[in-house]
Amino acid sequence: MTTTRDVPGSTSACMRSPSVSPTSGHDSEGNTYQIRRLKDGSEHEVLKNFPSEAELPDTLSGHATDINVRFLQYYWIVEYRTRRDAEPAGAGDA
Repeated sequence: MTTTRDVPGSTSACMRSPSVSPTSGHDSEGNTYQIRRLKDGSEHEVLKNFPSEAELPDTLSGHATDINVRFLQYYWIVEYRTRRDAEPAGAGDA
């Protein structure tokens, strides 16, 4: 979720901008799609899924504590403290 390597016990934050484009549809698995128009005028339907306010803490809970999620009009922000017993991101990568 972050582009930096979190140190166990450190405080981190991530800010993302959910799309403000309307959805063009949903499928049976709950995926959301939007239409994107390219500079050449062609249109393409693209998969665009966004986490809910409840999903963010669930996703981070194995790696973080003190998770605080704020949804703003055009952005969401999640702040958290990495778990002291967690292995730093990238550790063990070859």
